Amino acid sequence: LDVGQGDSILFKKNHNQGNILIDSYNNISNLKALGVKKIDTLIITHSDNDHYETALDVISRYNVKTVITSAYDTRANEDLASLSIKHIKASAGDSYRALDVSFEFLGPVSSSSTLNNNSLVFMMNVNQTKLLFTGDMEEEEEESLNIPGSLSFDILKVPHHGSSTSLSSSFFNKLSFKDAIISVGANNKFGHPTEETLNKLKRYHCYRTDLDGQIYINIYKSSYKIKQNLDYSFLQMLNKVL
Repeated sequence: LDVGQGDSILFKKNHNQGNILIDSYNNISNLKALGVKKIDTLIITHSDNDHYETALDVISRYNVKTVITSAYDTRANEDLASLSIKHIKASAGDSYRALDVSFEFLGPVSSSSTLNNNSLVFMMNVNQTKLLFTGDMEEEEEESLNIPGSLSFDILKVPHHGSSTSLSSSFFNKLSFKDAIISVGANNKFGHPTEETLNKLKRYHCYRTDLDGQIYINIYKSSYKIKQNLDYSFLQMLNKVL
């Protein structure tokens, strides 16, 4: 979703069979426009406001059944402790399945003193398409991940909005993928994404919410297609068809 300088990714299963939301920032109007009525699973990579700001509101509004957080995210875990909801605290080696989608958690491996490096890092498998989600993981967490050899997948959700503190060369060189997506606000004060990150991504198809607006990935049985600049009127029509 195009939410400015933050993250929120919505997975919609065909024919309104269910929804999975990954991170929750500035997204209530987007979810309304997309015709979302309920959310089955909410995954919070970490509780920085630009990933978490509307999480509790979303849980209340959309009858969320399950919330997954980092096992080492004190803020999110304390916020959720008093709610009558299924709450999974995940870390490296855990797995989860919902709506015929599987999740394999690669991180965090252990607790860090910084919230970014406690981010959930996971592979999302939809049919034969693999997507790597990285939260705001920085070099510290990248180095801790147990990746023997190389990691092959299709789409990279670029960590930390394209910051220079993430996607280190040693980690990047282990990755084999086709497309990259950066969720970032236009003219943001942080200078994201940095030229250093963009240079690394030059030989890939790289989509950015600040330039491309809302980004839509249609996943088929054995392939996928990425579209950009889809306005809400089209998405609402698509929602009725699906």
